[in-house]
Amino acid sequence: MITPAAAWTWLALDPDALLKQCRQSRFQGSGPGGQKRNRVYSGVRLSHAASGLTGECVDSRASARNVGEALARLRLSLALEAIEPGSNLEGTGESADIGDLAKLAEGPAFRAAANPAHADFPRFALRALYALESRRGQSAPAAAALGCTASALTRFLKADKAVWAKAREVRMAYGLHPLK
Repeated sequence: MITPAAAWTWLALDPDALLKQCRQSRFQGSGPGGQKRNRVYSGVRLSHAASGLTGECVDSRASARNVGEALARLRLSLALEAIEPGSNLEGTGESADIGDLAKLAEGPAFRAAANPAHADFPRFALRALYALESRRGQSAPAAAALGCTASALTRFLKADKAVWAKAREVRMAYGLHPLK
């Protein structure tokens, strides 16, 4: 399992520095798209050796664009794999402090209005999920720790399907009803 601190360290890296930690492999895309897709090795798979996670993309015909998207997917995977639903990160939900992660690396403050296209979305997602897990799935205390409202936190979590699914897992691990 990846610890939140390790994930935070990797997510704080410059994209080029994180890319240097990955092994790149190219492959042919499959499916519709004709000769360009089926004959050219434009698909990209990034394997992060330290975490064992991968990110891949075959969406574009341009290899460089696929590298960028694969890196974005890898970064989101790092954030999601660092949170283990039901692990009760801090013991009691009342004493947990999101500042523990902020000490590891300087970074932007949590922005509930950020969308998945934002470069720091994976770091924001890690902070939000960490706050939710450390408060035993309760959204109001997690939102207060992040400096936003519970509804803003819920909107942020809903912005990405994978983040939303992880937030629902966290809540269900503590016997709470899933967010809607």
